[in-house]
Amino acid sequence: MDRRFVDRVAVVTGVATTTGRRVTRALAEAGARVAALDSDAGHLATVIPVLRQHDLHVTGFPVDVTSSSSVDEVVADVERWIGPVEFLVNAVEPLRSGSVLTPDDKDLRPDPPGVGTVSRSIARRMAARGHGAIVTLTSTSAIGSHPHRVDLDLSQNGIRCHVLPVDQDEHGTSSPLWTSQTPGGAELPRDVTDAVLLLLGERSAHDDEDAPSDP
Repeated sequence: MDRRFVDRVAVVTGVATTTGRRVTRALAEAGARVAALDSDAGHLATVIPVLRQHDLHVTGFPVDVTSSSSVDEVVADVERWIGPVEFLVNAVEPLRSGSVLTPDDKDLRPDPPGVGTVSRSIARRMAARGHGAIVTLTSTSAIGSHPHRVDLDLSQNGIRCHVLPVDQDEHGTSSPLWTSQTPGGAELPRDVTDAVLLLLGERSAHDDEDAPSDP
């Protein structure tokens, strides 16, 4: 268990990917209550019971990621049944043009399905509460092919956003493409799940202000 995540709600998209499954498990093992989103309901029905065998708090939510209304309904269900979302991990490539808070679906295309709709729905809720953290996984090829990407700088809304470039070997194992540092100055781990948890867990000013004081 990790006190940065215990009983806090995280959403992971792209759970059908190897990295998505690993991140989901890592967050749950750290104590988070994880909502696992994927458009493949059959895959979720296979993966979620395996994770629950280890007494992990993971709930699968099939969702039509191409439909904003469907995504909004699922995100509302996540917050109704599990709690306010504090962390989001997109285990797919990041958005292209415009702002993640844009009201127009056309500004979220062409993009990998679900990144825009899910990020927008959750970012709006985070912004209303004034805090949250988002990590989006991508590749250097994606960065090079999409020079005009969505504005993931939501710091003015109290949301910490990170785009983490990763590489994937022939076994489907992902790792950060270069050794770097987090905004807080910590060394970024080579294991992608460790890197994601480190980026999500870095404390913001809001976290520090709201943290309970020691008696």
